[in-house]
Amino acid sequence: MDYQEKLKVLDEELMSFYQYCQQVGFSEAEMDVICAPLVSSLRKSFFKKVIKYIIIVLTFVAFAYGLCQVDSVSLHFSAVGRLLMIKLLPFWDWTAMFYESCLVSNPFYGEYQLTEEDCVSCEALEQVDRLGSVAYEHLLDSYLNRDAPLIVMDAMESWPVMNTDNFWFDNITQLYLQDEKLVDTVPCILTTNLRPGSSDLHAFLKRINSPKIDKWFVHW
Repeated sequence: MDYQEKLKVLDEELMSFYQYCQQVGFSEAEMDVICAPLVSSLRKSFFKKVIKYIIIVLTFVAFAYGLCQVDSVSLHFSAVGRLLMIKLLPFWDWTAMFYESCLVSNPFYGEYQLTEEDCVSCEALEQVDRLGSVAYEHLLDSYLNRDAPLIVMDAMESWPVMNTDNFWFDNITQLYLQDEKLVDTVPCILTTNLRPGSSDLHAFLKRINSPKIDKWFVHW
């Protein structure tokens, strides 16, 4: 007897039992008492199945999370995920969410738009303070909290690379233009007063070598 036949026989027996209870004249409350052991057993069986499925899902999630901690596997998962998202584009355009800075609407937040006057405060600077052995409290109160620029002359003295001959501006520029690992570097956000129009670091490095440009700043 296969599984379906067993279910059919069980269903017939339950229907026969139900009809017998009706013929005898049992009330709904009495039938609830009579069927309580069966209902309890069915509930326990259902909860066991639910717990079993939950354990299986949690085990799978934990296994997948462990795999994602391996760099090579994480890289492949990321690549596959991106390909799947690209395949979804014809059915669901998620690009608006991708470029959205905040997915939760905040009625108290108003997006600030930069104006030309905002740039004047930096571009019109004729002199930047140069300090050494400056206390953090003074740096915070007099410059950082006021968004005032300064140069800390001895900030990098503790860097090990500063004790070598391999760290100066021209050398860094050549590294980014010629080194095999750095030549393909694309900054996520490149900010400069030269307005290159993109995050092309190579174009910026070549541009600042021009003698016509004597004032510039950049960070990425």
